[in-house]
Amino acid sequence: LVGLPGRVVAGRVPRAPTDPPPRPLLPTAASVLISCLQPVPAQTSITIAPQSPAVGGDVSLAPQPPPQNFLACRWFRSANTDENRRIFNYSPNTNPAQTNGLAHTGRETAGPGCALNIAGLKLSDTGNYTVQVVTAGDSPIFRV
Repeated sequence: LVGLPGRVVAGRVPRAPTDPPPRPLLPTAASVLISCLQPVPAQTSITIAPQSPAVGGDVSLAPQPPPQNFLACRWFRSANTDENRRIFNYSPNTNPAQTNGLAHTGRETAGPGCALNIAGLKLSDTGNYTVQVVTAGDSPIFRV
């Protein structure tokens, strides 16, 4: 991730059907969610686990390869870094390490390697997510 300022990986998670939970997202949603629509030369991407998230289940989004020696990462529930859509800042060397933003619902936590973990998935979680990784030299932005 270091040395890739301004490089972006983008994608959109389509809306899932409104059937009662738990119901897996449509296969097309999972395939779009896990694919990189604009891969960057360093092959940076956002991975999703599990690959077919279900309403009511949990999901983890993580930049790959995991960033090394990062100062902080900031997750947003949008296609850009709009501060009003910030889920949290995660700075592993501060106390507290996670500082929640306006878009935090109480179900999101930071995980290893700048991962975003969302518990108890809801249809309203469908959409764009952006992570900004802050290092000593730059702050590349990646989207899914």
